[in-house]
Amino acid sequence: MYLFIGLKTIILLSQRAKIIDQIEYQRAEKILIYLDILLNKNSVKVDYLKGIIAVNDPDSFVGTRIILTIANTLAAFLKIPVVSLGAGKSEKELIKKGLLEMKRVRPGQIALPIYSGKPNINLKS
Repeated sequence: MYLFIGLKTIILLSQRAKIIDQIEYQRAEKILIYLDILLNKNSVKVDYLKGIIAVNDPDSFVGTRIILTIANTLAAFLKIPVVSLGAGKSEKELIKKGLLEMKRVRPGQIALPIYSGKPNINLKS
């Protein structure tokens, strides 16, 4: 099974990339709660996951950090591949692209964030 963490949706996918179930969330801070609900509802243990696709939120630095922290932590714990994709395409297209990219990623590699611009940091002297 695969996990897709989108901008507002978490999707559980079969080995053949068919959608088993999905759940919507409003705030990135609640992803773990909704992930737990989704897995329990479908009697899926986290160990069944074979890969994770994480979508970056171009409008939210914090959302991107939360999504990727959860995806990278789960992937490291389970020793499975994780990929990071930019938003802008449909979920179906992102899932297809993510599964293709996952073939090139080794377990243990972290997914890096894709931000909409350079950081704007002001330091006082």
